Amino acid sequence: MHPPGQEVQRDLRQSAGRVLQAGNVGRDPIDGIEQVWSSHPIQYIIPAMFGGLAILLVFLLLGEGLSALGVPLPGNVIGMILITAALASGRLNPARVEGAADTLLKNLAFLFVPPGVGVMIHARLIGENLGAIAVAIAVGATVVLVVTGMTAQMILNRRRREDA
Repeated sequence: MHPPGQEVQRDLRQSAGRVLQAGNVGRDPIDGIEQVWSSHPIQYIIPAMFGGLAILLVFLLLGEGLSALGVPLPGNVIGMILITAALASGRLNPARVEGAADTLLKNLAFLFVPPGVGVMIHARLIGENLGAIAVAIAVGATVVLVVTGMTAQMILNRRRREDA
């Protein structure tokens, strides 16, 4: 019987802590990683990782579905809002998606390769529309700065009124 993902993650953290406390890790951090991984068979770690990834994908698909039904936001944004709401409300335990989310964040740079290739492929098209792109970036950045500043001022004013 395989332990659930949350228990595997807790066990991995405890094992890593024991390895570090015992001073069994030399100057090479790979030694510590190998010791932790050797104490937890892969058949426990992989299902926990795929379970978290499946949960993330379910929220993405829910968002895409709602977007296709007419919600005026991109599906991935809707999915992020839904998963944030589930985490904030306590309906989703963060430990269930933590492993998959951490892995995706650690490898985030690789996810920028396809857009980078797209920019290189369409360099001529981007060059032809560079003026419009520059204006869009400048206007967008200005709007974000103004809205962020106004929001910060509103929050500060509200806190000052509550403190007074």
